[in-house]
Amino acid sequence: AANMRLNFADEEVIHFGIIPKSNRGIFVINEIPDLQARIQVSLFNILEEGDIQIRGFKLRMPLDILFVFTANPEDYTNRGSIVTPLKDRIESQILTHYPKNIEHALLITEQEADITEEQKVRVRVSDMVKRIIEQVAFEARTSEFVDKKSGVSARLTIAAYENAVSSAERRALLNNEKETQVWMSDLVGIIPSITGKIELVYEGEQEGPYQVAFNLLEKAFRSQFVNYFPNPELFKKRKGAGEENPYKPITGWFDKGNHL
Repeated sequence: AANMRLNFADEEVIHFGIIPKSNRGIFVINEIPDLQARIQVSLFNILEEGDIQIRGFKLRMPLDILFVFTANPEDYTNRGSIVTPLKDRIESQILTHYPKNIEHALLITEQEADITEEQKVRVRVSDMVKRIIEQVAFEARTSEFVDKKSGVSARLTIAAYENAVSSAERRALLNNEKETQVWMSDLVGIIPSITGKIELVYEGEQEGPYQVAFNLLEKAFRSQFVNYFPNPELFKKRKGAGEENPYKPITGWFDKGNHL
């Protein structure tokens, strides 16, 4: 205004913000509940009338903008909420969901996990280990100790996969091994990524985050075990039916007092 010798009421001195500058574009606001209510209110007119008004100026500027908002479920965080009139002006609401099956979950984790090329060369991850990691999340979503609405982070398996690889890599470095693969014992290393990604109900808090995470890992082992080996429960039911129990030599060895 000073350079052009204009007063502050002149339209030429208006400094347009980022939204007007995005005209005929796509404007994305991440975590919309985190915006203060007064800022959310300022979006009403843009969404309803398709124009912007500037206080102090007799100006209505039409805008052609596609707004995209993202947010967690309202019961997932206490940081804020979307004011009701703004929610009413959002034309479509798309609800996401957890992967319906392990096959889809595997693809997502494979895509999102941050594994370096060096780690991929040094550490191999079998399909069975990948499925056990995914199974942990499925077990958590049905656990009585985990909150059903918001208790399992979508990032759980991603963090667990990265921790499993790093645990195997650490073991390889300690043993001066050039290559290795993720062992079952390495999966103990994913427990910290489970405890940080689940929200427990009261009973779960009493049980303890570490114990709940350990139990989820144990259940994941059991669920995936029968996909690769004969179900031990079936042989218990067929006791005396004449069918050879493949686990009998193993259980017999422990029955003699042996231990690992």
